[in-house]
Amino acid sequence: ATSASTAIQSNALVQKGAALLVDDGGDGNVASHAALAAFDDALASNEALRPYLWQRGLAAFYAGKFAIGVEQFSSNMSVNGSDVEEVVWHMLCRAKLDGIDVARANMLQMNGNDDRIWADHVLQLFKCGIEALPLSSEKLSALGSYMSFYLGLYHEELLDDRLSAEPYLKEAQGNPTDDYMGRLMVMHYRRFCNERIPVIAFKGDCSYNCPRVIVGGWQLSAGHHEGFDETSALENMNNHVKAGFNTFDMGDIYTGVEEMVGKYVRTYDHHQGVQLHSKFVPDLDILGNDVKLNQEYVRRVVQRSCNRLQVDALDLCQFHWWDTSIPRYIEVAQYLNQLRKENLVRQIGLTNFDASAMAEIIAAGVPIVSTQIQYSVLDQRPKQHVEALCLKHGIHMLCYGVLAGGFLTDRWLGVEEVPIDKLENRSLVKYRLIIDEFGGWTKYQELLQAMKKVGDCHQTSIAEVAIAFVLSRPGVGSCIIGATSSKHIQSSLKACHLKLTESDLEIIDAVAATTSGPRGPVYELERDRHGRHGRIMRYNLQELGTEAHVMELIRRIRQYCLYIEEGKSLKTHETMRQRLLQELM
Repeated sequence: ATSASTAIQSNALVQKGAALLVDDGGDGNVASHAALAAFDDALASNEALRPYLWQRGLAAFYAGKFAIGVEQFSSNMSVNGSDVEEVVWHMLCRAKLDGIDVARANMLQMNGNDDRIWADHVLQLFKCGIEALPLSSEKLSALGSYMSFYLGLYHEELLDDRLSAEPYLKEAQGNPTDDYMGRLMVMHYRRFCNERIPVIAFKGDCSYNCPRVIVGGWQLSAGHHEGFDETSALENMNNHVKAGFNTFDMGDIYTGVEEMVGKYVRTYDHHQGVQLHSKFVPDLDILGNDVKLNQEYVRRVVQRSCNRLQVDALDLCQFHWWDTSIPRYIEVAQYLNQLRKENLVRQIGLTNFDASAMAEIIAAGVPIVSTQIQYSVLDQRPKQHVEALCLKHGIHMLCYGVLAGGFLTDRWLGVEEVPIDKLENRSLVKYRLIIDEFGGWTKYQELLQAMKKVGDCHQTSIAEVAIAFVLSRPGVGSCIIGATSSKHIQSSLKACHLKLTESDLEIIDAVAATTSGPRGPVYELERDRHGRHGRIMRYNLQELGTEAHVMELIRRIRQYCLYIEEGKSLKTHETMRQRLLQELM
């Protein structure tokens, strides 16, 4: 009786997963994760189902869990070894992880013939490419909806050619077969029209990946963004997740952000599949102190982030070190690796390390999967050394500052130069300094004009061109875009799919090649605490009430008083006063 009950329960879960995947209610990102969870629950109750759960492999693909898909379709071959579709979906998942060449070299071998009229054509398409097929694409599509569907998938997923994929996918969903795959064709085209966001797969064996645009949280820090309340912030997060932007970036020193994201995770129904990236940023004043900054301190701070976020582990913990002349960063990175082994963090990344320090940490055996750095049309310092190191070790660059705090948007085209003391927040000050390094306001306006020219050719905005430019760079995994409003979602979606031509890049590079900078290693300007870039940084924000924190507040109060003495704007006075009050409370 117990066995029969278990079978009924597991079969019900399989049916639930299958239904969730194709009947997604318009919210495909959430439905895919929910479907995969249902299949996993079925496996937990009846492991013998594994080689029969081909629909679990489909759910894994649509949820972006490609390693799970590879494993599932491989397992399926033990009971369904003559099915071309098992081979094709395995290849699609493997190509997402390792590229099309590796996927082709590791295609599953069939142990029988698939006698469906389109099957051999589909196999040859994925094995050899469309140019190797004996029939034209038009004649192939006449073989029916399955052929049209797989022609569309081939162009979309392996060639990254959405324009060519669209008519095939549209044809397939317009005349779907009367079976489960017919329903999948309809669902796929619906998602295609909603512009499913491209994702990148991280190295390692944990099947981790994230969208090519990550939702940034710095602008949500207390006092940073005026007029932005928690209710609207939570709704904005929800809208991004529903659109497929399911990965949030934040830091342990971003005041109030981890708590706000934690409230989202607890409150909203759409938290399935949400991925959380935070940072470990030890205070400058304790970097050389092996009594204060030890394994237990690192564990306590990371656990605090997990508590704030209301999760068991950080999906990605990104390590920042203020002063690389203090060489303990290798030792502290190994502390983080210990937390990875304890499952308190799932992946380790770096933040603002130059290539030299990165190489030391890699050589020490710390498994780094990403590095978060500033990268934009204005600031291309990562090209010098970090790019080559990342390509060599399979490390993704996660890039912030892509829009330069909003300076790389249509809003600033043709605008007269704005003095630094008239800017309303620290983000704008930071990137205004980068404009100076780039060559000044006139050269910056020349760059905006070039980007506008490129955007007009594609009917896109300067912001979309700025994002697409960085995404096109070798070694770049994702752009981190500070999303303070849901109105930017469609722009981010368009940017993910915008493919700049060689001519486009030449137009932009022609301006960048005539500029004066920024020069030097990644984050070198910002690491100089006595320079213009370093003076706006806040170095000791971990421990409220400590001497270091009090000294940081005193420094900023003095800066506030200096602004008053120099007669800066009343708006600047009020903004600084509000930030100080928030941190003193």
